[in-house]
Amino acid sequence: MPLLIDPDRWLLAVDKRRFVRKAQSNGAVTLGKRFYYLGQEWVGKYVNLEVAAHSKEFVVWQKDKVIKRVGIKGLVGQELGQAEYLQLIKEEAQTEARQS
Repeated sequence: MPLLIDPDRWLLAVDKRRFVRKAQSNGAVTLGKRFYYLGQEWVGKYVNLEVAAHSKEFVVWQKDKVIKRVGIKGLVGQELGQAEYLQLIKEEAQTEARQS
């Protein structure tokens, strides 16, 4: 039986963690290399993006109010066999090297 790997399992390790970001002039925040659009009404304001691992989304807070939920970008969404996983991380490393 082949070993299956869940490339999104890391989410569980950061569940409920919050990241503070300031909404840019286009109404989006950046986390990692991904953009998350919040809306023009949030330009210049600070928000917290809280990891909700089980729903695979960020819960976006402004002060003590949830303003939006956005799906976490870049997830694989399924378990992979060893060969598939190796190919995936190889491609990600090559992409990263090209962008550096």
